[in-house]
Amino acid sequence: KTKGFKAECLASETVTRLYTIIDDIIIVTPPSISPVSGTYKTTEFPGVTITTKHEGASTYYTMDGSAPSKTSLIYTAPITLVEGTFTVKAISYLGDNYSTVTSAAYKIEEPVDGINIYVKTTSAPAIWVWETTGTKIECTKGMGFTWDSQPSMIASTGMNDNTGWFMFNIPSTYVSGGAISFILNKGSEIKTTKMSTFWYDNGTFYDEDPTAPVVTTPVIVLTPAGGNFTGATTTVTITVTDATSSKYSTDGTDAKNGTAFTGTTSVVIGSDMSVNSSKTIHVWAENSDGESVKSAVFTKTDKPVTPTRLGAYYTTSATTFTIWSPDSSNVTVTVDGTVHTCTSGFAVDGGYTDTAHIYGVTVPGDLKLKEYQFKIGGKNVRDPYGVMVKYDPANDAGTGSAPKLEEGANVTANTGCSSNIVMDLSETTIPWAARPALIEREDAVIYEISISDFTISANSGVTAAKKGKYLGMVESGTTYNGVKTGIDHLKELGVTHVQIMPFYDFSSKNNQSTNQTYNWGYDPVNYNVPEERFSQNPADYAERIREVKTMVNEFHKAGIRVIMDVVYNHTFWDEMFMDISSKYYIYLNGVKANASGCGNGVDTSNAMVSRFIRDSLDYWLEEYNIDGFRFDLMAIYKTDAVNSWGEYLNEKYSDRNILMYGEPWTGMWHSDTAGRAWAASRPVMSNGHIGSFNGGFRESIKGGNDDTTGAFIFNWTEAKGGQKGGTDGAQLIEGIKGGVMGSQTSTIQGSEKGEWWMYDYVSANDPEQSINYISAHDNYALWDKVTATSTAGSGDQILINNFGTAIVMTAQGIPFMHSGDEFLRTKNKGSFASHAHNSYMWGTEMNEIDWSLKSTNSTVFNYYKDLIKLRKEHPGFRMNTLEEVNSNVTPQFEGAQLVTYINAGANGDSWSQIKVVYNSTSGTVNTDATGWTKVFDKNGFTTGSDGSCAARSMTVFKK
Repeated sequence: KTKGFKAECLASETVTRLYTIIDDIIIVTPPSISPVSGTYKTTEFPGVTITTKHEGASTYYTMDGSAPSKTSLIYTAPITLVEGTFTVKAISYLGDNYSTVTSAAYKIEEPVDGINIYVKTTSAPAIWVWETTGTKIECTKGMGFTWDSQPSMIASTGMNDNTGWFMFNIPSTYVSGGAISFILNKGSEIKTTKMSTFWYDNGTFYDEDPTAPVVTTPVIVLTPAGGNFTGATTTVTITVTDATSSKYSTDGTDAKNGTAFTGTTSVVIGSDMSVNSSKTIHVWAENSDGESVKSAVFTKTDKPVTPTRLGAYYTTSATTFTIWSPDSSNVTVTVDGTVHTCTSGFAVDGGYTDTAHIYGVTVPGDLKLKEYQFKIGGKNVRDPYGVMVKYDPANDAGTGSAPKLEEGANVTANTGCSSNIVMDLSETTIPWAARPALIEREDAVIYEISISDFTISANSGVTAAKKGKYLGMVESGTTYNGVKTGIDHLKELGVTHVQIMPFYDFSSKNNQSTNQTYNWGYDPVNYNVPEERFSQNPADYAERIREVKTMVNEFHKAGIRVIMDVVYNHTFWDEMFMDISSKYYIYLNGVKANASGCGNGVDTSNAMVSRFIRDSLDYWLEEYNIDGFRFDLMAIYKTDAVNSWGEYLNEKYSDRNILMYGEPWTGMWHSDTAGRAWAASRPVMSNGHIGSFNGGFRESIKGGNDDTTGAFIFNWTEAKGGQKGGTDGAQLIEGIKGGVMGSQTSTIQGSEKGEWWMYDYVSANDPEQSINYISAHDNYALWDKVTATSTAGSGDQILINNFGTAIVMTAQGIPFMHSGDEFLRTKNKGSFASHAHNSYMWGTEMNEIDWSLKSTNSTVFNYYKDLIKLRKEHPGFRMNTLEEVNSNVTPQFEGAQLVTYINAGANGDSWSQIKVVYNSTSGTVNTDATGWTKVFDKNGFTTGSDGSCAARSMTVFKK
């Protein structure tokens, strides 16, 4: 990879060239053929594209299944295929070196009008067809046949194997829905729910032509698949299926020239290896469809690798199990049915403080996917560091506990199984795309999103199997009524980050009022395990992990970073940690504190508990390539702990510009407030780049979160604002002025600023510490708040809605928005609308994103899109230090209007000066526009020279 740099210029794009050289032999990577093998209509087939990763390589291909060579057709442009069956094979040459062969098979057919029924039988049968809709039977008499004069099916000509296949077409004009039944030769009824072309053979239905060619290159499996071994030798089993020829080598040379074998063979390595040396086994196999290659590297060690984290540390030859147990020495782990005693003081690298109470054992053998269960004092306990838990289908239903009353509804819950699974994480590796650039943290525009809510609705456009799932989040090409949905919508909107609501393993809840298992996920159970309900393959542990990684990777490909919403402040039930040690929880005067409002609070003043959280954050960054974290109820944590996490992770991942921020409050009152991560504590967390939500700014903009109390956007002179309320408006003025400046202090602070309980409008040491917002998943959606508070007409209410977000998007700091606000999302709907202000367990009816609102409220969406573009294109809104903000941003009230003057050129903006007028009144006002150009108003981007500023809106001028 190469990249060019020049002083005062942007770096060039990265140019990549791929070479793999083994013993002076250049290994040419096989070409890629797209699209994938399958059946395609002539109207939708894009043509065959063949690509190579090698600069200067030539690629040759055939279309009849024969082996390609330099005498075959050379690939220069996409290949057009007409109706028929084709097997495309390709090979790449780089000088005298060449790749293995890549294959793809296609069946290209003309589009079908209506439904084709294909039946395999000995001779052309008479057929009687009808559709059923409920209990109604609609005979296809309109097609011109009766029971006594049934038509005969015709011999099929479009299949690879035409022998004995017959076809009958039902034109689209006779297809209305329901299900299809048919009778052959007046025999027994054959019924299917399929309402598209299908194939039928002796009781079996097929969605695709069962006679179409299938490309099956050889499958190669090495067991173990590489890794460390500790004995003098180790045995590797090589299994090859569907091969006509197969060979292997152990000396690093091309396996084509190695030892031949058939089916399965065992290879013993190690006798000629010294400690810490490695050996690579290469395997090659071929058949008529092409070639396959696979390699595995084995390293000889004199002892098992010392783990660097607690939990299950896997190698192919042994797995080490460790857990912190400060209160009990009776620690065992049952692995695949066998009980093993754990010893204290077990060696773990990584600088843990309480090493005397780390218990562990090393169990020999390849334990991949084996179940393990820790016990402490004879009680089953969860592995806090476990990366996978045994799948329990009952957890999906949310049943298992006795019903309890919650928010007026009977609720049951299920936390799943306490047994963990040993994982070989190397098998979940995917090729990571480049991380989207983030030069400064203030360049971020954050969009909060729920995996379930974002795609679960009928109009999301997402494939049915992916709705509410990890991969549904990143399915491209989805639309509704011609407008983009899903990830394409986010790209169109222009956000830089998605903050994804919890997707670690959390308890399921069944609300017996809604009869749905639905909750947001703020009910943590296993912190390092991906939630199974978002997976299409929850019982396939490696695939579940790959789904999450793919989701993150596809967001990165779309230019969007991923922030993970994490809830370490409490556990769903005490059971998560209590049977390990009560030291995980906060106790005040001998009583477990209810700081979270959930019955418990996690105690980060304990060094081992704090280290567990840091290790968990590190794991998600390292394994899943996450870009940042949002901390729920962050004020439960001690500031020194949070700051230390940030310092460590930002040093380790110094190239990422990680975002870390949280809620600077607790869920319930408790008296131990000192040294906790309140908003006023931001100065002592600035070295760790820790920010917090600007609650004071939020409430100064809109007023109360769950009521009809107004604030600045509802005409500030009548508002109440600030954390403690008040009716004089003075506190609101400070909240608005401080907020647009990113809540910056006057000078860098080294200690807490202000009282712990205040949102504190001026407590940040850096604008990156102020997360500015007007709505989030909690409380009313923005549109619901506006319509509940304002008695103005709908047009004015939309202006108020847009005005609030405009303030957030043009304030210094980092803007944050909740999903759906950009097209007036509402939760005030359905049978449980009274819970719109706190919809966390009230089902999909009120929580799902209704994508029809995007087209209905397209002008609002376009305004939001313009706001984001305005911010991204003009760094005057994105000052990067406290000094830059205090020297170049001046907010002041001119009458009832807040006017902010920005020396934008100081931050490299193409505009030297920016003037922003925030008019909260119900009438148009005029500002002095001498020398200014109007560039943005209530409708978005504009151009003008007048000084008029519309009511209930923001107007931007520039020089």
